[in-house]
Amino acid sequence: MRFSLYRLDNLICGDPDKTLSDRTKYRRIAFCIIPDQFSDQHGEEALMKKMRKFIEYLEKLAQKELQIQISSIATGAQNNVQNKDESKKKKGISDPETLNFILHNRQRDNYEWIEFAVNKVWDTRVTFRIVLKWLVSSAIKVDAQVQMMQRRTSQYGLHLVTVPDVSAKSNICLNPLRRPESICVSDPRRAQMVERSLLATYGFCDDDKRVVFAKDVENTFGIKVSEKRVHAHQYIHRSGTLFVRLLRDINQSVTFVFLENCMHNGNSGQMQAHARTIFWNVMTELTA
Repeated sequence: MRFSLYRLDNLICGDPDKTLSDRTKYRRIAFCIIPDQFSDQHGEEALMKKMRKFIEYLEKLAQKELQIQISSIATGAQNNVQNKDESKKKKGISDPETLNFILHNRQRDNYEWIEFAVNKVWDTRVTFRIVLKWLVSSAIKVDAQVQMMQRRTSQYGLHLVTVPDVSAKSNICLNPLRRPESICVSDPRRAQMVERSLLATYGFCDDDKRVVFAKDVENTFGIKVSEKRVHAHQYIHRSGTLFVRLLRDINQSVTFVFLENCMHNGNSGQMQAHARTIFWNVMTELTA
């Protein structure tokens, strides 16, 4: 505890090592880029061209090469990423790796800064996450960076969506006023068919796998998992309005957990209605 307080004091006073750890409380805002839906190599190449421009923009902010790996169907790089994932599994289950860099709001300013965390590997069929973290930066300067990023992604033709930070956490029930809807499917084959339909029929996109701790799903959803922490596949609708997380029980049943993206939907009645329509369409198939 004393070490954490010293660390916090040093960060506020301009410590050159500005790494924010999970033990430190700080403000943050999360985004994801939802990739275009493509059907051929030409469409994928167009997406990669736009994404490379955005990576160049990030590298300009970082003032260094970030070496973000792009995994595509066309290059066959996905196989290499899968091999790396298999190696990770032998060492233990972990969240997608990130690259971090510090952005000073003014040149030579040690007291106001923002830490960017971005995915180390981007798959053309999977969302790309960006998180801005800050401890001592002013809201005006953070907002300026957010608006700049939104303008750039719009200029490049990329779909950037604000997402709740909890959507990447093990426990997605941290807000007592927003309990996610869930439904359990006992037949694993039926669950697999619906999961495929999320991508093929209902307009969802792969949002990568998230680390889930047993205590978080056992207490909330009554699900028993095989390990203390497991991977749960997650999807986001291409409109950015709704998440679906799949939690697998040791008895092979699958619980579909639905989380509305309130950060994106806000007070828009139209977007909220759209999210609920998607939810009921999927629920209809799950209960058919």
